[in-house]
Amino acid sequence: MAYYITLFSPDTYNAFTQTERSISGFRENQKTQANAIKKGDKLIAYVTKLSRWAGILEVTGEYFIDNSPVYSEDDVYTLRFPVKEIAWLPLDQALPVDDEECWTSLSFTKNLPRKSTAWTNMVRGNVIANWRENKA
Repeated sequence: MAYYITLFSPDTYNAFTQTERSISGFRENQKTQANAIKKGDKLIAYVTKLSRWAGILEVTGEYFIDNSPVYSEDDVYTLRFPVKEIAWLPLDQALPVDDEECWTSLSFTKNLPRKSTAWTNMVRGNVIANWRENKA
């Protein structure tokens, strides 16, 4: 199983929250990255502008392309994965990335000074970050 970051703006977070939360969408130009995602992998939801972790979605199948609007009338997230919601938090309960326990536990922040922005390259593009589960 692998873990990937999936980005939401506050607007796309709200739109996704109002759906059944069974489809997670990406731009078609991310197809190369999406090819690596397999059934059982987890998508960790990060809300940009608010710097909060808001949920975990489990991928339940292969991606598909669908041009019908889901999130907005001009929906650009047409590369879609079927997903199952593992956890989905209201924004006021979502975990801030600079929370002490969170900051010191994440592989890409734990060795940085608190409030550093050096980690942000890890979350600048959707589905870019991949962590394999440690099977030690």
